[in-house]
Amino acid sequence: MEENTPEIIDNDDGTKTIKLSEPITIAGQEIATVTMHKPFGRDMRAMDQEKGEIAKSFKLASSVSKLPMAAFDAMTIEDATACIRVADSWSSKS
Repeated sequence: MEENTPEIIDNDDGTKTIKLSEPITIAGQEIATVTMHKPFGRDMRAMDQEKGEIAKSFKLASSVSKLPMAAFDAMTIEDATACIRVADSWSSKS
């Protein structure tokens, strides 16, 4: 795996964990991993309240990870993109 590529782990409980390539600090707490649950309707509704596609994607990732949107602002583009891909992965399955 490349150095800047976040690792994505499928957990036994159906959640997915992203191991960040570069940990972030939010409210004095270092965050090295982000765990996301499968989105529910409330997560989609929260996303719909944002303007712009990037803001909507960050809102969905925030909602399914229980992290503030500021956490995604602090991530590298590789880490933020991995989180968005994971959050989107459940809705893109047919």
